[in-house]
Amino acid sequence: MEKYNEEKAKAVESISATKDSRRSLGQIANDSNDYQALVDASNRVAIAGGIDRELAQDFVFSGRSEGFDAEALAKFIPVVSADSLSKVAGQVNTLYGGSLSAEQTINAVLSGARSSRLNFEDLSSGLASVAEGGRLQKSSAEEQIGSLSVLASYFKSGDTAADRLKAFQTRMALGGQEFGVAGMGIVDATRAIQGMSPEDRSKLLGESQEVNAAFSALAENLPTIQQRIHEINGAIVNEAYHGLQHRHQIKNLLIDTGKLVLYRRSQLVPTEDPEWQANVFASCILMPTRTVQMVANEAHGKLIEDMMWLFGVSKTAAKVRLSQLRRQGLIPD
Repeated sequence: MEKYNEEKAKAVESISATKDSRRSLGQIANDSNDYQALVDASNRVAIAGGIDRELAQDFVFSGRSEGFDAEALAKFIPVVSADSLSKVAGQVNTLYGGSLSAEQTINAVLSGARSSRLNFEDLSSGLASVAEGGRLQKSSAEEQIGSLSVLASYFKSGDTAADRLKAFQTRMALGGQEFGVAGMGIVDATRAIQGMSPEDRSKLLGESQEVNAAFSALAENLPTIQQRIHEINGAIVNEAYHGLQHRHQIKNLLIDTGKLVLYRRSQLVPTEDPEWQANVFASCILMPTRTVQMVANEAHGKLIEDMMWLFGVSKTAAKVRLSQLRRQGLIPD
């Protein structure tokens, strides 16, 4: 302990004349070597994210303090502010209990925001409220984000959508045991309620205006919500591949050379494009060849629709995967 305190004091003393952001790194560093590692990480974040070093140091400080990998999230900084990234990444474990990584959550929110009337910041601000009800109703992260992005457009307010989704999920979890909808998530519960008699539906939903408004919106927009969930699923798997394959490549390049060479996608052949690689990986994971072949044998002219239903993917994703397999001669034309 004495040696640890000496090293800690040495680290803090070595930056006594530096800016607040670097001083903050010294306060969370374990020793002088760890402090230097944090500074180096900040420099790499600054390069990868295209921001100044002081902002990068603040971002790395948040990452260490709140338990996320700032370097892994640096690639999002050109489209989402470092402050917004920190707010979402810092609460991921609380929101979804570790079922998604910070990178996957951010990519999922970006995917939801692209088709919503909300930007990333507005959509992410409602995540905590929706997740509170989601934990009770056992709704998946994809359901929560997809439903929020669709209903935010429907109600023309992210806060209103979040509050009503929370109320709906809480009601289903706490009052739905008698009707078999407790713990069914958002989509399955909505389907189950649609199939109920008017009397049972009225008894389950009760007199709450928020719960009834949420159900009406969910029922009316259920196909769109399912489509949004499919898109978000693809974004999550896509991000998993980036984390497995490209994250360490970029990090090692920065460590070895201290610089990152950027290319336009038009300059790359498809097989060298990281996004192409991630998309192919996602399609293979979500739609395995053997299973697609089995579906194709039984499809009777509705192969795309069957793939969408079975694998939970978008129409575009199903078409792309089918085209890949047909080019390889694995699925007949």
